[in-house]
Amino acid sequence: MDRNSIKVRFLSTFITNILRLVISFITGLVIARSLGPDKYGNFSFLLGSFTSLVTLMNMASSSAFYTFISQRKRGIKFYLYYVSWVLFQFMVLLLFVIFLPDSIRQKIWLGHSFELVMLALLTSFVMNELWKLVAQIGESVRDTVGVQIRNLTLAVMYLACVVGLAGFHFISIKNLFIANIFLYFILSALYLRRLYRKEVVTSETNENLKTIFGEFKRFCLPLVVYTGIGFLYSFADYWLLQKYGGSIQQGYYAVGARFASLSLIATTSILQIFWKEIAEAYLEGNMEKVRMFYRKVSHGLFFVGAAISCILIPFSKEILTLLLGAPYRDAWLPLSLMLLYPVHQSIGQITGTMLFATEKTKVKSVIGIFFMILSIITVYFMLAPQDSIVPGLNMGAIGLASKMLICQFIEVNLMSFFVSRYINVPFEWSYQFSVLVILLSFGFLCKYIVERSLTLFYSGEHIIIVIVGSGFLYLISVITLIRIYPYIAGLTKGQVDNGFALIRRRVNF
Repeated sequence: MDRNSIKVRFLSTFITNILRLVISFITGLVIARSLGPDKYGNFSFLLGSFTSLVTLMNMASSSAFYTFISQRKRGIKFYLYYVSWVLFQFMVLLLFVIFLPDSIRQKIWLGHSFELVMLALLTSFVMNELWKLVAQIGESVRDTVGVQIRNLTLAVMYLACVVGLAGFHFISIKNLFIANIFLYFILSALYLRRLYRKEVVTSETNENLKTIFGEFKRFCLPLVVYTGIGFLYSFADYWLLQKYGGSIQQGYYAVGARFASLSLIATTSILQIFWKEIAEAYLEGNMEKVRMFYRKVSHGLFFVGAAISCILIPFSKEILTLLLGAPYRDAWLPLSLMLLYPVHQSIGQITGTMLFATEKTKVKSVIGIFFMILSIITVYFMLAPQDSIVPGLNMGAIGLASKMLICQFIEVNLMSFFVSRYINVPFEWSYQFSVLVILLSFGFLCKYIVERSLTLFYSGEHIIIVIVGSGFLYLISVITLIRIYPYIAGLTKGQVDNGFALIRRRVNF
């Protein structure tokens, strides 16, 4: 079997992503239960704020880097110049935090110690820059299996660290940051050494700094303002929620985001592969392949994300109580809203990837800037107290989740409209509503049927039975829907028939 084929790369990514997601989900639950909503909110705030700063310093150069190395192999100078740029980013951030006056630092990070702020910086950088850089090089040479094995290794090792820290009562925000820094740095260094031995670079000698800088300038310049506004957009969400809602509301929102990641399992599995294939096909002028990939992937990912979210939403309160305990019970409404967020986020990531892979960054920049400015204004009114100089609604985590959901829905559909026109495919906005209405109806109906059926025979506590029974009934309903209307999941009748035939052969065997 060819390890470089799209099918093998997707299946390896999908399988390892499921395993990694389960492991990371368990890790997140252990951390959330051990720290409690207050400290878990502080942990999320510090990490999220520096993720925003790292993104600001990057100026979309990582997207340019991956697009260029996906299109063709590059020379050693190309990699050396880019690594130098990454190190420069780190030094600027480091000096910024070190020489920032203490009074300003206290206002930005709302009273957190200098030690925790520095550790948050290091953690965010190794996770979002160092490991991302190495993984992108691996994906560019279609070593998806190798990248996913290391992603899974990171998840397993981090879970072991978290369980060990919790078991010996050493778990704290500081120790969690140290564990992340150590694991991501070691794995990045080891994988980079392996890639170097695979000779991923060419022997090109005609690449010079001016030429390379010109490529990055053409790609990134339309995104400079976009990235700057993006930093304000992302940082404002974390900072305003921490300031006006407090660390507990931050913890509620973080829990909702953690559960929402379950719905993105298929999207995260295919995204880098999709990016690589679209970038290559576009460079070759194969627009038919671009259209085919876009139609199938966008429909398939939206359906999978919606199918996962629509069975979890009816059980939001029960899931939180069972897995995290009573302190998190009040997070059920933010969780319900956040479970809808990744459904459209899948379309957003696909359309964004299309624009990056085809180097249409100006369109993404203009649309993104408008909606991020709108989002910053909206989030203030959602979170600010009613007695502020400019009064707000004081909605806490519910307000932030609502803002994310509404703004993203409008932005994603606008980007999808432009992508559809550019590559000449129909813009099917009504598809989104029909899928969500059908699947959400399935979710609540299955829960109702199982609950009513159990009350006839059993009067005790039966929430786990209801969840399992509803999930099974929901799965049958979704499979039946795909069998009747395969297009709804981005499939053809022939693909569905072949899939069922394969399952029957396996069962008979």
